[in-house]
Amino acid sequence: MRLIFDAADSAPDTSAVTYLGLELASDSDVDALFERVSKQVQIARDVREQYRHNTGSYGFFVADPDGYVLKIFKYHD
Repeated sequence: MRLIFDAADSAPDTSAVTYLGLELASDSDVDALFERVSKQVQIARDVREQYRHNTGSYGFFVADPDGYVLKIFKYHD
């Protein structure tokens, strides 16, 4: 598990993407969780195809009932 906290001298820009990220062990784990989660909540953004073969994080974003964003992903090696 990797938690990343950014320090800032001022309040965050509310137009910036801010989220809690959950890194899984593999792309197939991301796909399995996507299938499970997408049956229960609306997916905010799916970037799996965009980063399937590119550098970046393979995953998707969902929002909790309070509007907090969760990114579920796997960084490519």
